[in-house]
Amino acid sequence: MQDELAHNEAMAASTIIRESEARLNAILNTVVDGIITLDSKGTLESFNAAATRIFQYQPEEVIGKNITILIPELYHNEHIGTGREVTGLRKDGSTFPMDLSVSETVVADRHFYTGIMRDITERQAIEKELLLAKQSAEVANQMKSEFLANMSHELRTPLNAIIGYSELLTEDAQDVGLTQQVADLEKIHTAGNHLLSLINDVLDLAKIEAGRVELMPEKIAISRLINQVVTVAQKQIEENGNTFNVICPDDLGDCITDTVKVCQVLLNLLSNASKFTEQGQVTLSVQKENSQLIFSVEDTGIGMTPGQLDKVFIPFVQADSGTTRQYGGTGLGLPISEEICQLMGGEIKVNSAKGSGSTFTVTLPIDISTLVKIKTYLAEQPKENTSPESSPKGSILIIDDDPQVHTLLSRHLNKMPFKIITAQDGKAGVKKAREHAPSVIILDIMMPEMNGWTVLQILKSDQRTAHIPVVMSTFLDEKKKAFELGAIDYLNKPVNKNNLLRVVSKAISNNKMPEILIIEDEVSTIAKLEQALENFGCTITKALNSKEGVNKIRNHFPDLILLDLMMPEMDGFTFLEKLHQLPNTKEIPIIVMTAKDLSPVEKDLLKTSTQQIITKTSLLMNTDDVILQIINRIQTSALKAYDT
Repeated sequence: MQDELAHNEAMAASTIIRESEARLNAILNTVVDGIITLDSKGTLESFNAAATRIFQYQPEEVIGKNITILIPELYHNEHIGTGREVTGLRKDGSTFPMDLSVSETVVADRHFYTGIMRDITERQAIEKELLLAKQSAEVANQMKSEFLANMSHELRTPLNAIIGYSELLTEDAQDVGLTQQVADLEKIHTAGNHLLSLINDVLDLAKIEAGRVELMPEKIAISRLINQVVTVAQKQIEENGNTFNVICPDDLGDCITDTVKVCQVLLNLLSNASKFTEQGQVTLSVQKENSQLIFSVEDTGIGMTPGQLDKVFIPFVQADSGTTRQYGGTGLGLPISEEICQLMGGEIKVNSAKGSGSTFTVTLPIDISTLVKIKTYLAEQPKENTSPESSPKGSILIIDDDPQVHTLLSRHLNKMPFKIITAQDGKAGVKKAREHAPSVIILDIMMPEMNGWTVLQILKSDQRTAHIPVVMSTFLDEKKKAFELGAIDYLNKPVNKNNLLRVVSKAISNNKMPEILIIEDEVSTIAKLEQALENFGCTITKALNSKEGVNKIRNHFPDLILLDLMMPEMDGFTFLEKLHQLPNTKEIPIIVMTAKDLSPVEKDLLKTSTQQIITKTSLLMNTDDVILQIINRIQTSALKAYDT
């Protein structure tokens, strides 16, 4: 009885084992990976269906044989653990790449190994295709970048001449009273700038798509940033008969942002507002909310339908086909603005209704420096050079392969008290820099044989020229690289005259722009002067009367005084007497502003104590020219101080 019971139990256990083995074999023969087992000597003990498919052997052909018939170079101690790539050998003698994982099992002091393998021939082929596609895309992207750089240069070079010469001719025509010619030249200048903006839009979008747009944070007063935008946008807005309103509280303080890109976004929004609004209102406002700056551009123009709003940020798409015909443009301005805002960690939103105008709201961090992984170049980044050799010597070197650039920049700079030296290639530029040790160098990048980057590196590695301030002037957007190699500033071509004069003046002054004291009782005149002077980078101190002016001078000497003659309590003549009673004040340059006709006696009196007399009419009609005269006075004083 007991024997029968034991027999039944053994039979049941055997059945369970067979069923378990059957289930295990079913699993092993179902999986897509090859699975084999072998003993400590490398003898194969099992071989699943997937292994048959991979190696083309039947199990009975390999079981009992050494693993080397499948994997000739197997060293099992090295392969135990996570998967690695090895070479497999098929029955027909062909080899293939294989992913192999090996685990070790010990049962009753017996060691055996389980190998899991997968043929990765197809995967490697796909990876190779992807690698080739990636390399091809990188080559194509590099070719595209080179094409864009070259086309940027080729397209913008003639535009540089058109815009620059039309600006110069306009000034000449104004000087001799050729009113009709002035109007015609302004049309040429406007058309050139419009064409340039279209080219810039296409190139900007290409840079954004290629991921080649970099942020260049700098510290700037928010009010000054808004002033820069207003100065550029005001004329276009008012030409359409619109009223331009600006809401910018005085207490907003500073921000750290990419000034160029913020201005680009705001100017694009204001340009659109002006374009689609006639005889209406355009309002630019800014406010600070916690760590965010919120800019708003609101207009009372034609507005948009919900369908048009859905397409407003799609590249090359405008509200409808009639928009392009009537208003022009590429349909890229808003998509580019959106990309720029997102790059700076912000956003842009729009609210609009057909016939009721539009409001675009831009929200940006007040400090974007944390978004930038590279070194942050704040406004004060170029360190003041205290070397005596860097003081003004009266020459400016222009290194550019385009003779038209020499002519344009020379004429823009001819009112400054400096000799202009030119060089048409990098090698000649380096030689002239060593010979003349100029006060500042204006350097192009795209030149044959020796480009601007090489020239800059040579200049900064040579003790004879390392101290000379270098300003890059180019069509390329390479500010970061320029600053890393030692340039102190950067001018985008076509070079705007006022930007050129501001940057050169700043460079010559060891990166310290003049401090100017304005003594004037008319708030509107102060505001206009302050805006214009700040655009040139000057630091402004204000006094609403002569007594306040004297007190400010007692505390701190400015680089120049702008003095109104006709003021209550103490007029300008009395102020000059009081000023010259103070010690060491006779060397401060003074420019007198007046609205009255001066008698010969008054003029003679002023000549002994001031540098220049300008009428308020001239000041208000030709503000930029007057500001240039003011800057020149300061530069001339600096030269005299150096010579003595």
